[in-house]
Amino acid sequence: MDDQAMQLFRSAFEQFLESEARSIAGGVHEQNLCGQLAIRLDARKADFGFADYDVDPEYDRMLFDAVKRIFREGQPRTIRSDLVVHIQGTTTNLIALEMKKLDQSKGGRERREDDRRRLMAMTTPAEIGCHPKHVSGYTLGVFVELDPEGRTYLVEEFRGGVSRGDRSGVF
Repeated sequence: MDDQAMQLFRSAFEQFLESEARSIAGGVHEQNLCGQLAIRLDARKADFGFADYDVDPEYDRMLFDAVKRIFREGQPRTIRSDLVVHIQGTTTNLIALEMKKLDQSKGGRERREDDRRRLMAMTTPAEIGCHPKHVSGYTLGVFVELDPEGRTYLVEEFRGGVSRGDRSGVF
């Protein structure tokens, strides 16, 4: 399932970059971009064995009624992920994604690091985390950073609570 999750993401992301390059370069807000990526993930999910999964941008619920929380640095923290692939109303979690535009300011660097820490917590295996009271156990975490001016991207992969490396490219 790990490889299929990444294959699904890569396939949808390539389509997203091809179709949305002008919007990205034009400075369209990341919420719109996540929505566009969600459309591509939803259209491709069955091809990779995830037909029953939901693709939700800005999703903040767990088991329908509870607000999503992670357990990080000894504290529960409320979260709203930029984009998740999961089965709503269950603890079946596949992909958690955070997207940012390149921002070299101190605040931008802090937001990127906060997103990375969130993905580490969300991909921590359920048996180690505080699951199901706190969100954990996502198969794959993906941090996407887009540089509209340079027309480049960075994709960092998270599995098992740790970063597994990154790759970059041009769109």
